[in-house]
Amino acid sequence: MKLNKINTSLYLFLLLFLGTGLQCKKGGGAGKGDAIYMTGAEVGNLTVFYASRAGNRFAFSASATNLAPQDEEVEFIPRPELVAEYNNRYRASYVALPEGKYTLSKTTGTIKKGELRSESIALTITDPEVTEKGPVYMLPVTVQKKGSGGYPVLEGSKTLYIGIAKATEGSVVELTGLGAHISPLQSLRSINPKLENLSKVTLEGRVKIFDMSGFLPTIFGAEESFIIRIESLNRDDYPITVAGSPAKTPTLTKFSASTNVWYHVAAVFDAQAGSLRLYVNGKLQAVSDVGPNATVNISRDNWKGFHIGAYDVNGDRPILAQFSEVRIWSTARTQSEIATTACVVDPAMPGLEAYWRLNEGEGEMCHDATGHGHTARIYGSYKWVTGVKCGD
Repeated sequence: MKLNKINTSLYLFLLLFLGTGLQCKKGGGAGKGDAIYMTGAEVGNLTVFYASRAGNRFAFSASATNLAPQDEEVEFIPRPELVAEYNNRYRASYVALPEGKYTLSKTTGTIKKGELRSESIALTITDPEVTEKGPVYMLPVTVQKKGSGGYPVLEGSKTLYIGIAKATEGSVVELTGLGAHISPLQSLRSINPKLENLSKVTLEGRVKIFDMSGFLPTIFGAEESFIIRIESLNRDDYPITVAGSPAKTPTLTKFSASTNVWYHVAAVFDAQAGSLRLYVNGKLQAVSDVGPNATVNISRDNWKGFHIGAYDVNGDRPILAQFSEVRIWSTARTQSEIATTACVVDPAMPGLEAYWRLNEGEGEMCHDATGHGHTARIYGSYKWVTGVKCGD
């Protein structure tokens, strides 16, 4: 999406919904509703930085909703005291990143007159413990004005919560021929009957697509029940979609997939909350309403059971792609949980029903890391690819 379109949409949003008190200051030349915010916080306050070693950097900045009427000087303030509040609100378990484990290249910046964004500030990890054995850390950073006049700071988007998670490296499986797919040796419900009647489900995994030109290419899921696919039919773009769910109609994102790019996709169904949410790379992309009595059958005994890379045992609606970290949960995972565990998760986590890391590196069998016995097999042509990094 072009920058001017983002600017226009956000500007109209602010005018219509948030324009209750955002007044320009005398002499500043600001329009009513224009403001400064942390870049990225206007669409989601959480961002996750995957680090594999000391010296890894994450860049952040401040932005304006419209061209700055003057040089806008801002200050970036680390706010570790906000982590506890964030954890309570979002059922998260971040640890505040302590001083001494990171540096900031600067603590001030400027959105120059006539521009939309400040220079980038680098957050650099300095302690190897953060990436080697530490918990998932967080550093909230808040932007505030230094000078007078010009734009005020947008209250709801003044803080960016930066999660710091561990990056990984290993093998992934690549499906190289049409019709290739990965399927459990037994239906999931033959091992765990509750998987055919779930009021909460999270389906997630990583995928790097090479060809999605076919008819409704499948990423993974159970056809006519709960499946993530590319909505390619009669379209010029390739939105990632949840179909066959209790939402009845496909839940389309406005996020168009590209080839040769790794994505983490997650579909979260929660009947109690009345919603189906679709995340791409930890960012919420689409929401659909569902009924309070709706359920999902993630495990059907027929040919339309759960599959990876195709929608049935014959390998129909295939996709040529690499896969890793495919998981089925009987819980509705939060955005924070999804964003910070894209690369790896503890197989003993409550509610994790099946977990194919797809990192065996050889052979056609794919093991269920939970120990629940949902062993899968690769059918058709494939290869193992080594040295693939996640998050770095």
